[in-house]
Amino acid sequence: MTTTNEPTPQLLPIIESNRLQQLDIIRGIAILGILILNIPIFGLPETISGTIYGIHNQGLLNRITWYITSTFFDGNMRGLFCFLFGAGIILFSEQCEKNGRGSFTLYRRMLWLIVFAAVDIFVLLWYGDILYEYAICGLLLIPIRKLKPKYLLSIGISIMIFLIVFNLNDYKETQEKFQKYTAIESRINSKEKLSEYKTNTEKEIKENQVNYKKSVVKHFEEIKYIVDPEMYFMFLPELIPMLFGMALFKLGWFTLNNRKRNKKLAIIGLSLGFGMSIYNTYTQPTNLHCLNWFMKNVSCLREIFYPLINPTVCLGLIGTLLLFCSSKSYSKLKNILASTGKMAFTNYLMQSLICTLIFNAYGLGLYGELERYQLYFVVVTVWIINISFSVWWLKRYSLGPMEWIWRMLTYWKRIPIRR
Repeated sequence: MTTTNEPTPQLLPIIESNRLQQLDIIRGIAILGILILNIPIFGLPETISGTIYGIHNQGLLNRITWYITSTFFDGNMRGLFCFLFGAGIILFSEQCEKNGRGSFTLYRRMLWLIVFAAVDIFVLLWYGDILYEYAICGLLLIPIRKLKPKYLLSIGISIMIFLIVFNLNDYKETQEKFQKYTAIESRINSKEKLSEYKTNTEKEIKENQVNYKKSVVKHFEEIKYIVDPEMYFMFLPELIPMLFGMALFKLGWFTLNNRKRNKKLAIIGLSLGFGMSIYNTYTQPTNLHCLNWFMKNVSCLREIFYPLINPTVCLGLIGTLLLFCSSKSYSKLKNILASTGKMAFTNYLMQSLICTLIFNAYGLGLYGELERYQLYFVVVTVWIINISFSVWWLKRYSLGPMEWIWRMLTYWKRIPIRR
């Protein structure tokens, strides 16, 4: 790795002068929002993390929390990231071309992201890592990055249709299985069901109460999905918003000069997207055993139309957030969110580190101790840390620490960071 003491014209423009604040603001909101969906995975046993239940029962606060997060946040923050990731590929590619750098720089960037994903998965022990998935998708998208927007949109829509048709093919069969299951389940004594649920939950909590070394071993045993070919099929829904993000960036839709278009995006996207999301959330069963079986075995309406619902909601959110970015008010809030977004990579890994230390046994060991609604006090605490550190750091440096390391590895050159 070469070293330079002078600012490098080829590298610094993409760091400062060519940054779009609106992308940083949206990215900041997305990185904070994604923890809302990740926190149940960090803090609750798998038997209940995806259900309406808390540790001990449903409870009014647990129910309200589940309905709000499932309706308004489930998949949406991740979808925003996908749009921004696609836009980022085009932005980074354009900068590389201006600076005389070829495709190899882009591929090296994604390959290093796989390395960081390995750290997140096998060192920080975060089961819900998204970096590996994004890196693989990035490697697939780089070869088609120069296609015209209409072709990128066409590929995205084709994947969407394919996934919906694929899911619909199994819908009738799985619905019949679900009806048979509920008929059998209704004849089982409720005390027996609750006893089984309690036993499974306690078993999972106990298995999690091990030191770091044993946690690593356990994690390696459970992470076999990373070599499962079927897992890569699950990447397809993420490719849709990434492709849309690439196309919309090329079309100039991430700019702030068309408030009329952004208003239409906001109204149409949010009304249609959240309308479908609300319907799907409130038609899911809430009985614990039915819901567990339902989520694992049934291609429910929510999952069938997720490839359509998620991009629709995200387009609405993008329109809304672009309107927010173009307003003359809330400048201080926008600067704070932009700082958080500039350090999204650092903040994402920081969330993994903090939450695993809070919930795993080698840290505070709060796994399985907090009710669902109580987890969001942890979320607010982590948000405060993310925001405070981002603002403090960027007053002194031009890049977040992990962004700086990633950029140097990508260019294989030391880059000045002090302001």
